Amino acid sequence: LRLCNMKALPDCFGVLTRLRELHFVSGNELAHLPHTFGGLVALETLHLDGNLLATLPHSFGKLKSLRTLHLAANLLKTLPESFGDLISLQTLQLSQNRLEALPQSFGRLRSLQSLYLHENRLTSLPGSFGSLESLRVLYLRDNSLSALPDSIGDLKSLRLLYLRGNPLKELPPSVGRLPALRSLEVDLCVDLLQGVRDMQRRAIDLLASWQFGIRCQGWRPPLDCSPSAYADT
Repeated sequence: LRLCNMKALPDCFGVLTRLRELHFVSGNELAHLPHTFGGLVALETLHLDGNLLATLPHSFGKLKSLRTLHLAANLLKTLPESFGDLISLQTLQLSQNRLEALPQSFGRLRSLQSLYLHENRLTSLPGSFGSLESLRVLYLRDNSLSALPDSIGDLKSLRLLYLRGNPLKELPPSVGRLPALRSLEVDLCVDLLQGVRDMQRRAIDLLASWQFGIRCQGWRPPLDCSPSAYADT
């Protein structure tokens, strides 16, 4: 349903136990979801982009069949602890909200493959973040992150990592343990520059055949990732 100016869902909405797809996107003004929303146990795809949601009900975690969830461009400041119970979730779009933190349970989303958290207000990531063992794409651009948890090095499936627009002062050494990483985007700063170079050296030692690119605003290292490219650095 698009451009319907819908402001609320009835409490009885949760009785739709066979519903598999639900789209309430731009043009609606949903400010909250009924506490019965968790009754949609067969739901696999949910699009709620462009509404006015500031919170999610605790029952949201009961949506264990959910694979795709889009909540971009809402007013979310927090997520319920039950969010980590979405064990089937593969794609999560949470960009353009007001999130300042993620629940510790977030690390239980072990089926998650693509995560979009850009344009929020995140100041930190939970220590459990490294448990997202299936994560391949991670957008964290334009937040307020000054550091990353060491556990980020446990994201063994991560291929794309976007970090521009954060006040990062350094990258944790564990970033060099990301064997699948192909693209890393960060802002250029003096403190980060040496960390990025060190990370590429570790990457070269681990996988000499990598086609590995790092993009910093204002600086781009050699595309040649062979050890000889860094012989004089």
